[in-house]
Amino acid sequence: MSSACGEGQRSDPEANRLVEWLLFNGIEVEALTRDGSFDGQSFERGSYLVPMDQARRGLADTALGIGVDVSERINRLYAPPAAWSHGYLWGANVVTIPESSSAGLRSRPISRPGRLDGGTDSRRADHYALEIDSPTAVRTLNELVGEGLSAELATGVVRIRSRRDAGRGKRDPPGKRGPRPRSGG
Repeated sequence: MSSACGEGQRSDPEANRLVEWLLFNGIEVEALTRDGSFDGQSFERGSYLVPMDQARRGLADTALGIGVDVSERINRLYAPPAAWSHGYLWGANVVTIPESSSAGLRSRPISRPGRLDGGTDSRRADHYALEIDSPTAVRTLNELVGEGLSAELATGVVRIRSRRDAGRGKRDPPGKRGPRPRSGG
């Protein structure tokens, strides 16, 4: 079994996009019905599982696995192939769980990925935050800049403490970390 999404994802929207791709290609995907763990890693209720005892397990394994570097075997290409992994390239974390270890994980089949929290408030704001954690986030940023919006890179967590501070942005002291901005999909 392979888990395609869980606590600690680099990008929840990209994990959902990966699940959409898997389902579109006829690969069975399940979601945990309760929290679980494997090898010290926790998986929240709703994390995705891809059973590897299904007809399209080869395609699932190719898409979810990191792949094999075959550069040594092929030397006459402009750019030698290495690994092809949707999870790795798209920003979704994939964990391989041996069948013998997954007995405690309860799941149910799904037909579409779960809904994600996030987005923007419908009220006007002076600034918005976009966490650059996936190719989709990069495309979104490029599209916004291409439409004439300006962007700045926040090199640390920024908290606005009052309306008076709104234009100046106050940084947390070193070693302190505030909540991360949420990105929606």
